[in-house]
Amino acid sequence: MGVARSRAWIVATTSRGGHVDDVIHHGHSMAPCLLPGDRLRVRPLTSERDRAPGSILVAELGGRLIAHRLVRWSDDAVHLRGDANLDADHALPHAAIVGVVASASRCGQEIPLARSPLQKVLDGARRVVRTWRP
Repeated sequence: MGVARSRAWIVATTSRGGHVDDVIHHGHSMAPCLLPGDRLRVRPLTSERDRAPGSILVAELGGRLIAHRLVRWSDDAVHLRGDANLDADHALPHAAIVGVVASASRCGQEIPLARSPLQKVLDGARRVVRTWRP
């Protein structure tokens, strides 16, 4: 999944306390929550709530920006995973985090960022698939 803006531009805007509007989401790793073409509003991390599991963070991974859900924030790393991905991303340093997705819209309508009941069922299925041995 990619986010169509440069990291430097997002960091410069959010570090001044601003929100970044119209960051366009690309890819399917956050489906069904976020779909290609959704518009994201990114802001700096400002509270412990932003670091709570389930928040959608924008981070730099492999030279590109991603928006994935926070699995775990530890003292030495951040662990993210796209809703549609089976496995979590590699552990990222805190410095890789650009901001948190404050809101998202699709076709001009705000969309919920919370995990849906379907996503919770898929999480359970992922755990079974990861541990299943034929």
